[in-house]
Amino acid sequence: MPNITEQQAMELSKHFSSMSNSVAQYRYNKWDTLTVDQRKQLSDDHWTLANDSDDFLRLAAQLILNDAIADLGKIKNVTQQIESTIDQIKKIEKVFDIISAALELGGAIMAKDPALIVKKIDNLSKLVNSTRSKKDEKNIKEKNKKIVLHKGRGKKHNG
Repeated sequence: MPNITEQQAMELSKHFSSMSNSVAQYRYNKWDTLTVDQRKQLSDDHWTLANDSDDFLRLAAQLILNDAIADLGKIKNVTQQIESTIDQIKKIEKVFDIISAALELGGAIMAKDPALIVKKIDNLSKLVNSTRSKKDEKNIKEKNKKIVLHKGRGKKHNG
């Protein structure tokens, strides 16, 4: 079976929740016509479906979190870009915009909201990239190459 996406997991959670609610509603509507064993079976089935719904919801959250963790490299890259760019920015408004975007990213991280973290990383990266010139890009690439060479003890890093 192919890997499930976050959206698919959320959709499954909704469907299983709906099925769980339908089973519970059926049990309440037919209470007088059901045997004790049937009521217990419907109750058990209701809770099993509800737990399955919660499991899919947790899976969706984990998939979002995994994406956010993968984006930690992006956070590091944006941080390096900010460090090399902020001193060169001529307009103070741009500096405040970058600081504000960085604070928003911090807030998203503190709120443990993976979807918002991804969005704030992208916003910050776009803002930083919009302030840099071609010369800045070349300088950053050279600086990053030196960092990689230093960490690799003189060997080029291909990853």
